[in-house]
Amino acid sequence: MSVIFGCVTNEEVCLVADNRITDQNGKVISDDDIKIEIVNNNVAVAFAGNGGAQLFFKQGYKKIQDYENWFVNDLVVNIYSMCKSLINMDIEWAKSIANSNACFLVAGKTTDKKVKLFAVTLRKKQIDAKEVQIMLFQPADCEFKRCANILGQNIKKYPNNFAKYTIREISKISSLVSESGNMWAFNTKKDESRFVVL
Repeated sequence: MSVIFGCVTNEEVCLVADNRITDQNGKVISDDDIKIEIVNNNVAVAFAGNGGAQLFFKQGYKKIQDYENWFVNDLVVNIYSMCKSLINMDIEWAKSIANSNACFLVAGKTTDKKVKLFAVTLRKKQIDAKEVQIMLFQPADCEFKRCANILGQNIKKYPNNFAKYTIREISKISSLVSESGNMWAFNTKKDESRFVVL
């Protein structure tokens, strides 16, 4: 598992992910993957863990009516439902995903024009979804506390560029994380989202 993180401020919510994909043994497959899916102008989701869960979501959500108008709570409900359907499928590939670890960070605008961040996890057939102010899913080869400290220090030291510095610093201590990444953010003051290459 590589690194994804997100945080909420008064006017903005952001999602950040590195670009590296590795196999189950940690062998690098690519450093060009985009792990943030922009569902519409209001919401996006970042992925870490089993790539099959990411693929299942990306192939499935566009088949759901009205996804273009979802707000952040709608996206959380639909990810939860998709994880539940994986658990209930009697197909080997679905069982494999349901028995692994998959992490989703969901961010965006609410119907009352606020911003929220949710963490949804699928771990060994258990689904958890909760609202958070800040969240980091660390790479499998690093301690959570060390990565969280890097994120916290960079938010204080580089408030406008913390995403870039955090990805780069964690890439120095993890073979599962690339030096490059992406960020998606929604700003309530401007009522718009943006996608940035780090």
